[in-house]
Amino acid sequence: MRGAADALPSRSVAARDATWLFFGSLAIALGLLLANAAVPYDRWPNRSDDCFYYLLLARHAVLHGIVSADGLRPTNGFHPLYFLILRALDPLVGERALPNVALAVLALAHAAAAVILWRTLRRITSEVLAGAIAAIYVANLAVLRIVFAAVETPVMVLCLAAALWAHLRWLERGATRDRAVALIALALAATARTDAVFLGAALALSPALGPARARAWRDVARAVDIAPLVATAIPIVAFGVWGRIATGEFVQTSGRALSFWQSADYWRLLLDALVRFGGSRTTVATLFYGLTIVVQYVIDVARAPFELLARHPVGPLLAVAAIGAWLGARSRAARGAAAATGAAAGLRRTLALFLLLQWAFYAVAFRHGQIWYWHSSLYVAALLVATACDPLRAWLDARAAAIRTPRGVAALALLLALAVTWFTLGPLRPARPIAVSASVAAAPAAPDPLRLVPDGATLGAFDSGRLGWEEPRLVVVNLDGLVNNAAFRALRDRRIGDWMLGQRIEWFYANDVVVRRFAPFGLGAWLDRARPIARSATGVVLYRLR
Repeated sequence: MRGAADALPSRSVAARDATWLFFGSLAIALGLLLANAAVPYDRWPNRSDDCFYYLLLARHAVLHGIVSADGLRPTNGFHPLYFLILRALDPLVGERALPNVALAVLALAHAAAAVILWRTLRRITSEVLAGAIAAIYVANLAVLRIVFAAVETPVMVLCLAAALWAHLRWLERGATRDRAVALIALALAATARTDAVFLGAALALSPALGPARARAWRDVARAVDIAPLVATAIPIVAFGVWGRIATGEFVQTSGRALSFWQSADYWRLLLDALVRFGGSRTTVATLFYGLTIVVQYVIDVARAPFELLARHPVGPLLAVAAIGAWLGARSRAARGAAAATGAAAGLRRTLALFLLLQWAFYAVAFRHGQIWYWHSSLYVAALLVATACDPLRAWLDARAAAIRTPRGVAALALLLALAVTWFTLGPLRPARPIAVSASVAAAPAAPDPLRLVPDGATLGAFDSGRLGWEEPRLVVVNLDGLVNNAAFRALRDRRIGDWMLGQRIEWFYANDVVVRRFAPFGLGAWLDRARPIARSATGVVLYRLR
């Protein structure tokens, strides 16, 4: 028995250290997230206004039995799975602890997704690359900031990771159980974030790429895999039907509202910048508009691997090592010794198609990159970087087996590298004052202008998430349409001010930047009948109808 054990290939020191690097990075990232989950959210390194929308939906669902951000009107401007998790947790943990518990849940989801990434990478590349790339992902500062934003993406990425892991196993083994797990996880990913439909489309279309390259057009349609599309369509259609019944809108209002007023605002700024072109400025603006979409598309395609490698101290080291490995491989045979397996190649095609479909949608619908989908893009980028290095696997493993580093040195390097993750995330920066216009400069400054608003009053705000969560004594109405279907329709018709008057919104809280952004949508109809009452130290102004 001893002789048989000695005959087994020994595990390289580099592979061992890469595994320790991953688990050390996992501990650092999870510890950082959970430590912040134990303190008030105003001390988190990053947070978003959207996270409070989910908290508000859970609050009003419990208190009023309505999925609403203000307790008055239902909304479909959210992604269902994360909301359902918070709705289930709210009665168990209490409203006061809900933000902290939410971050803890997202931290665990991020850690689980990283473990699945590590296991997936071990199937398609060497242990060295698997440990290094999974470590770079789990403690990546760009990813951690998105987790701290406390929205739905970590849950979505966990489901996406499980779907890709099971799909890879199905490609390798053809087991029905793996196929079922992949489709169920894919359906959950679409429930967690509806733009996971692009992964379903990529999985469906990927098998048809081979016949398409061979120009076997009759086989293209037969090669399309319908099951992933069905798996993603079922939860999306079900959510759309619920939204239609509850709000009158089948498509999520949040995405449509954001893309609408961002695009309209960008178009207005573009026309103003081209005023010197006179009557032809609309034509010039249209051409420039299309050019910016193409340029932004190219930039977005290049950003994912750059963000992945640049936001972790080991990332640049891995990039330099990969370049050196390519230069050090002396022959074509060495470079091709570990050619990608059919399963890995199929996964790579699917991932590339997924990113192309996703980026193309956001380039057209949002006109520029949106941070919320970058989490899934970075996860996919980690897999693509690994598969891109696959031809060097045998060469790297041969060199790694010859490395003999003392354990103490490897541990010290690990601690020093990971310490950078802790100290570069940075504290939350306080809000900076915003210059106010002359019309509101005369309004008296107040430590907290909202104290002037009586209990039970209706207050309008564009970024209304945190405001609504922290002011339960007020009815805070969302005006940017993200979680207010009626406000979106009013913005689309450019009559948001008249709509505010019709809703008897007596108070309004915003800064001059927001007022200028939404002025083209009819906000002046309300402001013309109001006057500034007070302004905060950061330049947010409280208005009241005369």
